[in-house]
Amino acid sequence: MSFIAVLAILSFSPVLDSLYQPKNKIIKKSWGLFSVSISAQAGIFPIALHYFGTFPTFFFIANMLIVPLIGVIIYACIPVILLTGLKPFQFVIVDWLYPVFGWILKGLIFVVLKVVCFIETLPYAQLSDKPISTLQMMMLLFIVVTVFKFFTHKRVASLIAGLTCSLFFILTFTYAELSRKPVQLAVFNKPGFSDIGLYVDEKRVYFDVKENGFIQHPSTSILRLSGSSYSHVETSRPLEIDVLILSHDPAFSMMQLTNIFRTGQIVLDSSIPLYGRIRLMRECEKLGISCHDVGEDGAYLINL
Repeated sequence: MSFIAVLAILSFSPVLDSLYQPKNKIIKKSWGLFSVSISAQAGIFPIALHYFGTFPTFFFIANMLIVPLIGVIIYACIPVILLTGLKPFQFVIVDWLYPVFGWILKGLIFVVLKVVCFIETLPYAQLSDKPISTLQMMMLLFIVVTVFKFFTHKRVASLIAGLTCSLFFILTFTYAELSRKPVQLAVFNKPGFSDIGLYVDEKRVYFDVKENGFIQHPSTSILRLSGSSYSHVETSRPLEIDVLILSHDPAFSMMQLTNIFRTGQIVLDSSIPLYGRIRLMRECEKLGISCHDVGEDGAYLINL
């Protein structure tokens, strides 16, 4: 991707520079940094979407802040390298200057990392889970090339080709999004064992589920309990849970659980002995809570 970014800068940056030529030196430098940033991103974002399914929405802000700092860091490395070479001669001034420049270099790197971390925490800093196919990647690259070619040669044919390809890209992307299978959490029926898995694009992926803990998801609250540690918990009001998965312990008490948690769905996995599942099903029926026993009803799927 680094080579493609360099190629994009060499190809597209002169086009952007020709569109606006400010006389003010500060504005000129800022515009140059802007054109380099846009050119690099234009070249690599289709590839990043294809392989990683992500797009950094604040890439321009990040580049405007980080690129100048990276330049300063590179220059700050020069005296550190020179002083490192002079250390064997044991000059007093070298022993004094080396930690000073090292501290400066360390501080600059710290600032860069803080800037990156801050931008990463901004709302919608990154569009995730948006992978595109190889064909769609080629379409995006074609659109980028035709747009820059239009600005260079002012040919209407380039604009029409780019817009036509954009239409096909939108159609294929929309179709792919509508036909995508949702990510699913599955509680399987494996007698005597607790088997919980995650399916992405109909393929099971490794997923570590804590014995007693939440399964993190931004829109669905899922809690798995496999012990009686909850019995000592005191709450002013029940905690809202979308799905409560119970494992291993046959001594669960639905009356105690409803005092701590308010949930619309209980799932009993197959690690709970049959007599325990039967008792819990009866308690859920009395309390009017929906209960799914994977041992009797089969696997339970949760769309995430």
